[in-house]
Amino acid sequence: MPVNLFARWPRVSLALAYVALPTLFSLVGGVESLLNSASLDWNVALGREAVYWTAWVILMPPIFRLCHWLHHGPQSWRRYALGLTAGGVLTVVLLPLLYEMIRIGPWAIAWKLSRLKNAPPAFWPEYRGLFMHLITASVVIFACTVIAWYAVTNYREAKESRLESAELGAMLQQAQLQALRSQLNPHFLFNTLHSIAELIHENPRHAEQMLLQLGELLRKSLETQSLEVPLAEEIDFIRSYLSIEQMRLGDRLEIVWKIDPTVLGARVPSLILQPIVENAIR
Repeated sequence: MPVNLFARWPRVSLALAYVALPTLFSLVGGVESLLNSASLDWNVALGREAVYWTAWVILMPPIFRLCHWLHHGPQSWRRYALGLTAGGVLTVVLLPLLYEMIRIGPWAIAWKLSRLKNAPPAFWPEYRGLFMHLITASVVIFACTVIAWYAVTNYREAKESRLESAELGAMLQQAQLQALRSQLNPHFLFNTLHSIAELIHENPRHAEQMLLQLGELLRKSLETQSLEVPLAEEIDFIRSYLSIEQMRLGDRLEIVWKIDPTVLGARVPSLILQPIVENAIR
């Protein structure tokens, strides 16, 4: 049976997404830059895109944390509006800041250590120009990220809710079956044991047969774990039940069997016939 690695290790799939998606976007952005400017060097174009999407990767966890905080807190449109607005503003401010720190930071360190002769450009003028250039793109990508997070989260929660509903339904059916088994039936057991006690001295052999039949009936009741069984198995259980009632009631009980053989393979709820037969005997 094939193993779904993404389902078993969601953190691995998330890590792959953090690596694969920025790499893909960097390649696409680099190709687009080359198409728009034939004079641009491929290394420069790819380097810019890699730095840009690396900055986004750094911002993704705080954005996801914000979405999680909004989703699991009090449901208020004002809270959502303020939270998403604050998140969008911070994204617009921090994205160019991270971009320039990643791009210029190593350059400045290498220049300070005399590893490079050319000084890096001034930080704040570069930041202001990039800030104005990226406002629209930052807002759009932030909105798309939030929408994607909510889409994935709602899908996962809906799937988990369906699984929980199915499990609760199965547990309810199992509880109902257990309750039905527990009803097999205290007064029937008491009456049978009382009859056995009366027969121990009068007819020990008859009492022994009734006790064995009772043990067989209880064994079948406890062994049946399925919610549905073939009708033939259910009728076999009823035969054991009626054999005890026949010994207990004697000539007062007359049993006539009329069963169509074609229906014996049909599946029916387990222990469905016992209360019906018991009520008929009453």
